[in-house]
Amino acid sequence: SEMLAMKRQAHIGFDRIAVGSGHFGMDSLEHSALGAVTITYCDPFTRALIAETLGTAELPWQQPASAKELEQTLAGYADDHDQLQHDMAATQDWFNRMWDEQRLAPQVAEIFEKLM
Repeated sequence: SEMLAMKRQAHIGFDRIAVGSGHFGMDSLEHSALGAVTITYCDPFTRALIAETLGTAELPWQQPASAKELEQTLAGYADDHDQLQHDMAATQDWFNRMWDEQRLAPQVAEIFEKLM
């Protein structure tokens, strides 16, 4: 699809970055699988659900708490390409280590059920 082709070219992906939206969406997982730095927002409840499901609190996603932090995050990546590449690789590594469709698909579905 055209959207997936665009995502494959992205260095940074966004997903529900408005503070107060509470939880990540599937775009966060797609961006992570493709090795893009993901900027999203997860409230404490959602982070706890993810940690319980994955068995770790480790999340590779950038989670700026304000518009100012978002601006600083993006400016930092614009100024430091090596850091961007490092974080892209770390994001994809996290996904490859943590995501096991057979084990996690039912659990992710359960998370979304709890969030709805």
